[in-house]
Amino acid sequence: MTETGYVTSHPIQHIQNLLPEQVPDFISNQQRNRALTALIKQLNATLLSGQAEQREGARIALEKLGFIDV
Repeated sequence: MTETGYVTSHPIQHIQNLLPEQVPDFISNQQRNRALTALIKQLNATLLSGQAEQREGARIALEKLGFIDV
C-alpha cells in the first residue's frame, strides 16, 4: 500500500499507524491525488453507521487527521 494509491482497503488502520509528523504529508498526498474528500466521506460514514469498534476507529482517525476535536 502506497500513500499515493491508498484510499480504500484499511484507511482507519493506516491512519492510526501514522506518526504525527507523517500526517501533514499524508493529507497533502491525499489532496494532490484527489482522494481526501472520498477518504473523509468514508470515515464519516463509518463514524455514523459502522459497528462500535469501527466507529471508534473512524473517530480516532478523523481526530488524528485534525478533522474533529474531541
